[in-house]
Amino acid sequence: MEGVSVKKLEELVGDDFCYLAIGEPAFGTAIYDPAMMDGLAAFLHANPSTAKKIKYLIINGGLIPEIPEFYSKYNAQKMRFLGSDPTKPPIGWVNDLLQQGGIDEKTKEYLEKFALHVIENRKEAVDYTKQELQKLLVALPSLKEIHYIHGEEDKKNLVGLEELKIVDYQQKERKEADLEQKLQLLQDQITRTEGDVKTVAKQREFLTKARNYLRNRDPAEFKKYVQTLIKQHDTELAKLSVKEGLVLKEFLLAATSRDQLQKKIGELNGEITQYAQEQEDKTKAMRELELNLNALQKEKQLGPRIIKRREIQPAEASIIFRLTKEEYNHLLYSVVDVKDRKKLHIHSDAETTLTLDGIVLTMSHTTNYLSDNPTKTSLKTMKAENTYAARMRHVVPDIRLCAHGLDGFRFQPQPKYTENTVEGEERKTPECVVNLQLPTFQSYAQLEYYKDKNIKNWHIVRYRAHNFASGIVIHTVKKNGVHSLEYVDGRDFAEAGRQLHALQEEAAHASAKKKKVEAAVAAVHQRLIVQNPARIEHNGDVHIGVGNDFGRPSNYEFVDAVQKYQQEHGLPHAVVTSELVHGVWKRPFDSTKQYFSMLPTKVEEAIKAIKTGKLSDEKKIEQLEKLLLKNIYAYGLNTEDDQKKEIRYRLVPYFEKILSRGGHLVIVSGNHYNTTFTGDEAPEIAMLVDRRYEDRVTEIHGKGQPGGGRNQFRLFGHLMYAMHKPRSGKDELNGAMPQIRGSNQDADVVFLFHLHQPGGAFADGTAYSMNPGMQPWDQYVDEIGKQGSLRGIMNLEVLPMLNPAQPPIKYFKWTPVLDPTLEKYMKR
Repeated sequence: MEGVSVKKLEELVGDDFCYLAIGEPAFGTAIYDPAMMDGLAAFLHANPSTAKKIKYLIINGGLIPEIPEFYSKYNAQKMRFLGSDPTKPPIGWVNDLLQQGGIDEKTKEYLEKFALHVIENRKEAVDYTKQELQKLLVALPSLKEIHYIHGEEDKKNLVGLEELKIVDYQQKERKEADLEQKLQLLQDQITRTEGDVKTVAKQREFLTKARNYLRNRDPAEFKKYVQTLIKQHDTELAKLSVKEGLVLKEFLLAATSRDQLQKKIGELNGEITQYAQEQEDKTKAMRELELNLNALQKEKQLGPRIIKRREIQPAEASIIFRLTKEEYNHLLYSVVDVKDRKKLHIHSDAETTLTLDGIVLTMSHTTNYLSDNPTKTSLKTMKAENTYAARMRHVVPDIRLCAHGLDGFRFQPQPKYTENTVEGEERKTPECVVNLQLPTFQSYAQLEYYKDKNIKNWHIVRYRAHNFASGIVIHTVKKNGVHSLEYVDGRDFAEAGRQLHALQEEAAHASAKKKKVEAAVAAVHQRLIVQNPARIEHNGDVHIGVGNDFGRPSNYEFVDAVQKYQQEHGLPHAVVTSELVHGVWKRPFDSTKQYFSMLPTKVEEAIKAIKTGKLSDEKKIEQLEKLLLKNIYAYGLNTEDDQKKEIRYRLVPYFEKILSRGGHLVIVSGNHYNTTFTGDEAPEIAMLVDRRYEDRVTEIHGKGQPGGGRNQFRLFGHLMYAMHKPRSGKDELNGAMPQIRGSNQDADVVFLFHLHQPGGAFADGTAYSMNPGMQPWDQYVDEIGKQGSLRGIMNLEVLPMLNPAQPPIKYFKWTPVLDPTLEKYMKR
């Protein structure tokens, strides 16, 4: 591999790990919109390279809704919150009601929308989820596994199912007394399901006989046997088919050689397995119907008193809970076809850790284990969990994710372990864990509708709290360790899905012009294609002039490594930067005293030891170079002129290279320069850039503002906003988000600096990027109770707005380039 560049090497190994994450889709509820899944499937079809790289699907809660077993004041809103499945046969009595005269049009419309096809039980909810998930699964050609973790609705469903099982357990003899109509309907449904079970069992039995006879048979003997078998069961066989359009007898008689027999055996094995699974599914469905029947019978006897908890002993309760969870999870496994069932993994623990393609991923539905209340503290809690795991010598994951939180989609990389600051000891390159809170996958329009209908649940509460996001996240970890996180907003999926549905209906009419419809469909797919994104380098808090303590790479080395990385991977189209200058800060620390160089006598001793050593001249020069640079970097530049000169020589040539290719530079004033020098950072640094490029250099000054600059600007057709010093909240991101909303800054993208913590977010239509900074660990970090952050830059990709009348989809891709990657470039 000698001579192969880092970029080429990364291209050879390709992407190592990629998953699509969906948080709380709320399938089967009134706030789920099937158009969103149609749009997501269309997005994946329109971007085949994206679809192909996704190996895992993670769904966090919301696979099926909470299904109340009985009406009560508390359960009434839950029943109203259930969605409608248009593919489900109409509910008989509602349909009869619609056919009667005397119903006004408004009431009729209401019944058709909210009552005619409403989901009534868990089996129907599973069927609905299955048809929605199938849209997604067919669009993911490389999918290896699906992982689902229980959400709040699953916990409540388990409680309801457990109550039914307790009733069933208590009631040894079943009696009929009242509610005869409902009971008879249920009994009829059970009878039909029993018939389905017997039919499937018969198919399975016949296939098993054929398979067993096939083994080690001569084709001629087999053919004679099959003909006899067909003659005996001709009436039954006429009803049976193994595959679409293929009658069983044709399937069996098609074998004319031993090899073909072996192939048929393999196919039969697959079919037998499928029938076995279908038989089990139908048996479980029948069992759930029986539980409902028993509960209704108990209701006749006891009225509202469903359960006598005093009759259940602790050991019995443990057994019933275990059986309940097994039965419920089996029900969840039915949300995918039998052929995909081995891919699906259901997790019911509060937290679960997976190892996928060598990546350790820990997920929980919520970090708030004390209640179902969505919390702002998700990222803070996950970061604290990683810190605790490291201190206790537990495994610290590479990725930690959750859902069910407030403040939209947010992520933050974090060092796995504390940076070693012991003088003289080796400092290891930091490892990285990425913490992320998933957005929901719910309909903005439906949430807006139901927030005014006095529906009270955590989904509506979260939406009312604002800072809300609904979309999907695609998280990729390359073999070189670089993470990238892509977010696509759900409103674009919903719009595309509705357009495609309307075009499908139009195509169904004989009068529709085929070419016109096809062109319209192509236009919808074209808008979903992610192509030619603009890459913005978010690079700040460089602190040129700071004294770098020994034992860890200097900010100057990070500047050089970033430039090498960017040039090998393609220069960005723009740079947004702030606080390039360290200034001469006096409070709360004194930067003029941050002088970490060796004493002159110690430097002389080190030089003498190198010169008199037995190393080759080349090695001696190498060691002298390291010694020189280490001491130069440790020396603070404590004048304004020196700091600006260093920027002129080290950073400006890189900026001008980007500008010469048509790029843009946005300079935001920082608080260090503006507090310690008389000028203003943005215009002062802008003057260092060649005047040829001044029309593509944007200054966001902070004149008179000790906190630095903040203002709007336009880039690639988007309205953007940058602020040097945002507020800090429960984490570094969600302090700035309400600040932006409170000041009504309607920006597509917001760039944040100052806090030296990398991260990204999306909420209320706005994407956020927070840059990691390059200043090394300092004692002041410990003083304020913060962790030393990872260092580097954030690359953010957006789709340019070429035509404001047809805005692109809200697609954003964050790629933090941090210590683990950049330190490799330092050693080259």
